[in-house]
Amino acid sequence: MKQFSRVSGALSARLSAADLAAIVDLLDSGDRAALQAVQSDPIERARVMLHLGAHYRVPEVLEKTGLSAATPPESIHSMGRGSLAAGGSMYYADLVIGALEQVGAELPPAAAILDFGCSSGRVIRVLKAYNAAYNCYGCDPNGEAIGWAQQNLPGIDFRISPLRPPLSYAPGHFDLLFAISIWSHMNQKSARGWLAEMRRIVKAGGLFLLTFHGLSSVSYYTTNRLHDPHLMQRMRGNLLRKGFSFFDRFGKSGDWGVRDSEWGEAYMSLRWLEENTKNDWQCLYYQAGLVEGNQDLAVLRAQ
Repeated sequence: MKQFSRVSGALSARLSAADLAAIVDLLDSGDRAALQAVQSDPIERARVMLHLGAHYRVPEVLEKTGLSAATPPESIHSMGRGSLAAGGSMYYADLVIGALEQVGAELPPAAAILDFGCSSGRVIRVLKAYNAAYNCYGCDPNGEAIGWAQQNLPGIDFRISPLRPPLSYAPGHFDLLFAISIWSHMNQKSARGWLAEMRRIVKAGGLFLLTFHGLSSVSYYTTNRLHDPHLMQRMRGNLLRKGFSFFDRFGKSGDWGVRDSEWGEAYMSLRWLEENTKNDWQCLYYQAGLVEGNQDLAVLRAQ
């Protein structure tokens, strides 16, 4: 599967051999073993070194890369924890910029970028470090995660978002929108409504990158025994017949306290996505199972 490395490569290039050595000198046995495990993969090794540099708060690493060592506490929602998640998600920042490169798209120097469903900001913080001129925004209905990001990740506009459109942004405000594993949770009504809202807030010709569950995810969860096989069989059948499948994964307790009957676990096909975006968007790129061998990725351009 193709690996993207534009962001992590650029951040790593800012560090000297002495900076890298300073990171290695601080490693405990577990982190030293984790670094050794990726020695044969230069892309993953670069990412791991950046994470470790942030985790151990190496001054030269933080100063030269612009990465932040701030880490959400256990009580705050975060999609990654520990030394190999410090500084934010290098993998997903690479994915966003790399997918744009696949379609030959270049962002303006001071592009306005929204991380829709950003949680505590693990992706948008890395994009801000990559290019400080970007005007970066993040929104999420999880108020505690947004509150933490507002206090700990300066230079990014974080806002609590509603469960239903509209957002507070002006029409045509953004050059790029991205949503990592957000349409993998919405039911059809919510998915359609938020697709329309994304079109409202992006510029004509602007870009929208999203990842979502598809047939590759059904195989992934079944093979790795992460979901009941009978449930996955039902999701697969609905997906093949209707192009969309949804089940209530979180119930009354909600997802980290955010309760929404239209938020659970969803699977959709490219056919469903294209049918529901044909009047507003053009699909420029699609790859099944690209995201960690699980989710599909699509890049759309606003018409």
